[in-house]
Amino acid sequence: MKKQIIFLMTIVLFLCSCSIDGGDFGDSSYGDSNSINGSTSRFATYKNVMYTLDFNKIKIFSIDNPSDPILQNELTINDELETITIYQNHIYVGARRGVYAVDITNPLNPIVSSSIEHWIAKDPVAITGKYIYSTTRDFNRGRLTIYEDRTNGNFIERNTIAIDQPYGIVIKDDFLFVCDDRNGIIIFNITNRENPLEVAIYPSIISPRDVIIIGDIMICSAKNEFHLLDIKDPVHPKLVSIIQ
Repeated sequence: MKKQIIFLMTIVLFLCSCSIDGGDFGDSSYGDSNSINGSTSRFATYKNVMYTLDFNKIKIFSIDNPSDPILQNELTINDELETITIYQNHIYVGARRGVYAVDITNPLNPIVSSSIEHWIAKDPVAITGKYIYSTTRDFNRGRLTIYEDRTNGNFIERNTIAIDQPYGIVIKDDFLFVCDDRNGIIIFNITNRENPLEVAIYPSIISPRDVIIIGDIMICSAKNEFHLLDIKDPVHPKLVSIIQ
């Protein structure tokens, strides 16, 4: 059993930084972003193209031959790029000063279609439908911000919620899970997409950093360990295993 869990984790660690063909994996299974990549990922794939972040550049590689990726293009954004999420035909890039929507209708020639600024902070992103959820933090403050993508890449701020020290986030159906360094995993009901309602806190994970969901299993990375949680009941996660 332990070997099976380790094998699963090996696969997950690979997948948590990759999008699955830029398709509708999240739409059909989770209602969130289009893959099981973590919200703090720095690279992702769409069709036969891989996007990686390199300080202020998005580097675009052809991976027709995965063993020999070829750099095809670069897109420079005047910011320090930190996280990347692909949803439908857009990349959403979390950066130090804001969130950027990048149109990848032409996968090898992406174009920035919109951006919104925030105070200088870390910036993981998760998406469901037309709503974008972003956590930001610095040394003294943190918050969850909700944006509405009104016209395929043009978004406006709808709401903010104070959180002590938020890190990674993930969405499953009508629930948003936020890693908080000081409190554990904060669980929100997002039936009302613009007004998340805090419904529970799972405090048993010390300093959670990022989360991904596969079916009814949540995998949370923390300091020096991974926690596998059963979230069939999203409000009451149950510990399955800890891998150190």
